[in-house]
Order: sequence, then C-alpha cells, then structure tokens
Amino acid sequence: MVISYTITELILKNIEKYDWLKANFTIGKIGDTDDREIVRLLENTHCPNIVQCLHIINKYGERSDEIVENILNCNDSLSFRRYLSELFLFAYLVEKLNDNVKSIRRIKDRKTPDISIKANDLEFLIEIYTPMDFYGYQIFSKSITQKLKNLDIDHGFEIITKLESNNFFYAFDFPNFRDVYNWIDNYEKEILIFLQSAKVGGSFERKLFSESIIFTTKLNKIYKDKNVRSIVSNESTRSNDTKLYFEIDDPKKFAVSQWGEKIKDKLQRSQAGYKQDGVIRILVINFSHSDTSDISFFNNKRYYDNLVNDINFLVSDIRPYPPYDLVLPCELGFDCGFIKPINLSDFENSKIEELFSLIHLNNPIEKTPQASRSEVDKIFESMLEINNDDSH
Repeated sequence: MVISYTITELILKNIEKYDWLKANFTIGKIGDTDDREIVRLLENTHCPNIVQCLHIINKYGERSDEIVENILNCNDSLSFRRYLSELFLFAYLVEKLNDNVKSIRRIKDRKTPDISIKANDLEFLIEIYTPMDFYGYQIFSKSITQKLKNLDIDHGFEIITKLESNNFFYAFDFPNFRDVYNWIDNYEKEILIFLQSAKVGGSFERKLFSESIIFTTKLNKIYKDKNVRSIVSNESTRSNDTKLYFEIDDPKKFAVSQWGEKIKDKLQRSQAGYKQDGVIRILVINFSHSDTSDISFFNNKRYYDNLVNDINFLVSDIRPYPPYDLVLPCELGFDCGFIKPINLSDFENSKIEELFSLIHLNNPIEKTPQASRSEVDKIFESMLEINNDDSH
C-alpha cells in the first residue's frame, strides 16, 4: 500500500523556509505526486508539532547522516514515525554532548547500531528499537484517513467513518500488516467507485477481517474544490492497553506474548556487536508508539520489577550472553524521558548511574499531567463566555 500526495504551491512555499531541507530534498513541480511522508508534513504546517518536526529535521539533517536519509526517503507513515524517534534521540544527545555524538551508517552484513557516543575513554553504542503492539490495527487506524484524504477524485468531500464492533478486544482481530495493506488497497478501489456517484448521506459498509468488525464510510458533504477534504473518524471503545502486558508477573507467560516475542527477537540480533573492553552496548526500547497513553507506569516498582524479570528471562538463553550490556526503556519525542536502565552486565549499579549521568540518559519520565475538575470547569466556563460574546 502506497499513499501519494499531490505537490501543491503551499508545499513548495513551505520548503523554502528550511535551508538544509531545500538543498537536500528533491521535489517535483505543482501537480506532480510524491509518496514520501515528508511531503505530507510540508503540506500540514498549520500543525505546531509538524513545524517542530520539520525544524528538527532541518537543524540536524547534516549531522544525523543515515537517520535523516531514511526520513527523507520513507513512504510509510509508521516507519516514518520510528525514524523520527531515532532523530529525536540523536538531537537530544547532540544538544547535551555535541561532537561526541555520531550517527552510524549501516554496513551490509554487519551488526551496526544507530548512534555512537564517546565520553571518558568509553564508547557507548546505542541501538534504538520502537516496537508497536497491535501492528495491524495501528496500520489501519493511522493509514485509512490518509488514504481517504488523498483519493484521486475530482471533487472535495467530508466523510464520516465509523469502526464498530461488539467485541471489546477487537484490535486483536486485525491480521498481519500485509493483509491490512491489501485490504486498504481493495477498499480504495471500491470507495472510489462509490464516491463517483454517491449522494450526500449515502454510506458504504464493509466487514473488516472479522464478522464482529464493521467499517462504514458515510458521505456527509460534497465540495467543488477537490482540495477540500475532511475526514471525521469514530470507533468503538476497545481494551488493549500495552500496560496490561506488564501486569503479567510470570516471565514465561510474558515471553509468549506479542511484546515478549518482539523484544526477544530484537535482543537476539545484538546489533551493537559482541562484548568488548571500553564499549558499553545499550538497547533503547522506545515505548512512545505503543498502544498506551502514558508509560510512566514503569516508574511504579511493580511494573518495573516485572519488566526487569521479563528482560532477564528473555536473554537467559541467548548466546553469547549478554547480547547487550544495558536495556533502557524510554519515551522518545520532542522531550525524551528515560526509565531506570536494566543491567545485564557485571557493572555495579552505582557505576551505571554514573555512566548514564555522564551521557545524560537519566532524564526521568514524568506522568502526563491531568487537569483537575476545577481546571476543566474553568476552561468550560471560558468557552461559554467566548460563545456568548460571539453571539452579540
């Protein structure tokens, strides 16, 4: 499945704002199509987060080498987010350690990590892993809106989509990501036929991988301007929080879960190489794209102890042991936060704290702030006041 974006005057205007990006990203002319995700960002600079992404890409493009090359060439939205995570960590480290941080270019048939840090006669080799649970579901939920917005059709529209299921755990029913891509490709052909003749209020319904899941597309408005596209998405309540996996207090049971299998597969690859003097090998597990709202639950001793036991069990039969010296759970984004590292080496814990302080991988994850009831009431009252003022 590939989503193509039409190059507009706005995209060409926006790229002019970023000197490094302009010099290193070749783009076509107005009316051409391009399937690279960076084009989508350049079209949507009304969003502050996207502007911040573009700023970071532009600022660290030269120094981040292959990391930003992957970003510029990527045409898959979920892979694009993973590459951005690597850039976020690289940028965070450069701000702290400057020229001591290097991006590592992959060498074919060799185990190669993502980032190298040199400090105090030591080299820290960092491999970044950004797993996604419920991958099929996440692909569908992230891709379907983009696919609809970029349909090759000569009019604009407002569409309301609805994902319905009587199964509280329906995200488990989504299949392998390739099957999801194929479904979306077939859906694109069918929805194009539907939209060619549909009238406002018409709807298009399809079953989705399971008898219990129905996906409905309703045409709410039609616009003459084909550039006016609005998608409103609704879906049934579901329960599949990543946090549930780390409530399992039996490492053997965790090992056969989708999270256990993903993490062990990554550990086995040992992409920072074999143990050697003067080198600290770190596997960074970035939870920012897991299906949960807040990973600060790992600050809770119960969850952290479960994770430590899980990691130690997963590596126990990997040879040569250990595949990494340290495993670092974290959340990578505009603000990077880290959980206490998991020690697989023979280092004393006090030494690890000293090392992580040296390379600034000790910025704690804070719980996402929640507005109090009184704060919510004040916001609601201010909205009412604005509406009342507008009505006069």
